[in-house]
Amino acid sequence: MTHPYDWIEPYVDGDLPAEDARALESHLASCDSCRRDLEGLRTLVGRARSLPRSIEPPKDHWPAVRQKIQRPPRAPWLLAVAGVAGLAAAAGFALIAGAGVLAWLASGTDVGPMVAQGDAALHDGRLPDAEAHYADAIGADPSDRPALEGASYTALLRGDYDESDRLLRLVGDDPDTLLRRALVAHAKGDLDAVRDLGLRSGLPTGQVLAAEVHLADAEGVKARQLLAPLANESGQVGEAARAYLAMLTSEDPAAQQHAELTALWALGKRQVACDSAVEVIPALQSSDDRNLYALVWAGRAVTSGDPDGAEVLLDAIDLPPIDQAWRVYATRGMVQIARGQNDAGVATFEALASAGAPGDGLSDALVTAAALTRDPAVAERLAGSVEGVAASRALQAAGSPTWASAAPHDGAYGAYARGQ
Repeated sequence: MTHPYDWIEPYVDGDLPAEDARALESHLASCDSCRRDLEGLRTLVGRARSLPRSIEPPKDHWPAVRQKIQRPPRAPWLLAVAGVAGLAAAAGFALIAGAGVLAWLASGTDVGPMVAQGDAALHDGRLPDAEAHYADAIGADPSDRPALEGASYTALLRGDYDESDRLLRLVGDDPDTLLRRALVAHAKGDLDAVRDLGLRSGLPTGQVLAAEVHLADAEGVKARQLLAPLANESGQVGEAARAYLAMLTSEDPAAQQHAELTALWALGKRQVACDSAVEVIPALQSSDDRNLYALVWAGRAVTSGDPDGAEVLLDAIDLPPIDQAWRVYATRGMVQIARGQNDAGVATFEALASAGAPGDGLSDALVTAAALTRDPAVAERLAGSVEGVAASRALQAAGSPTWASAAPHDGAYGAYARGQ
């Protein structure tokens, strides 16, 4: 099966036919790329589900959103989210992109065409143009909500979090805006503001954010108080609340600590989370949980710059999860690349290919490994035959002159690559 990207969104929404759902689940078992898209989309939907449907972006915005979730670092400023946490950027795009056009159609304001031009430029990755159009609209009508929201989002992408928040404060203190401000604070790393704004929003998503901050501060009792009323919520908010509560109410102290690590990771404190995971995950009492989460956190550790921690976690695996033995070796290959043991790392991946590792999953692992090196020749050996945004960005970050040829032929990133 090729990457069934068109199935992921209806699967998350519960609209995918049962037969297709089973086929997708089988594919997900061996495909890192689709699994990451699924995880990113679930997180995004869970944190944006409670927002008004009237500003939900068109479906053709989703590919641009996916490109901004969990991609290799140091991507071009025009097309990535330099300095912006993946969640905040993705959620911000979902909340803002398309809002200007919809609001203009509803209100008929004179600044509508300017906002529409800003939305179009934002969708195409032309951020300076988008900023200029939103600024023109604000100049003509300083109270226009879609223009303020669009300008706030472009400031977020620039990493100017104070300006992004200032513009949102001009919009007002309604629940949706307070949640957007919480996401800006998330990108800034201001966890106190994330907690306070999330609580003030009164939205279930905001309560989960606030609970995660309490968990990051080792305030499990306060987190449980916020999460307990959300356990009966439908969708991803309820799923997240139940997952956290299961860890917090476990008799295993390590499982309770795992809740804190998960919250730290979700809030962008990834190095801290990985450092603690090296001690917490091997201590999990359930062997199934220990084996599963050791593999998950090993991948997180090596991509967060801690190959030694990743190796400790890999060594804690007694028996790999079903059909995931190849992934253990792939992660060891990433550790070798991260340590500069390039020939050994490439050999590990070549052996996996010869042994019949799942093609889609192996391609994703190769791209991830390529993003860990700054040697263009090594990056080309790993990901030179892989096409896609992630492969192109990994090659570009390594300084490979072939990066543009790996880019997709459509979309904002493809347009950017063709223009270089």
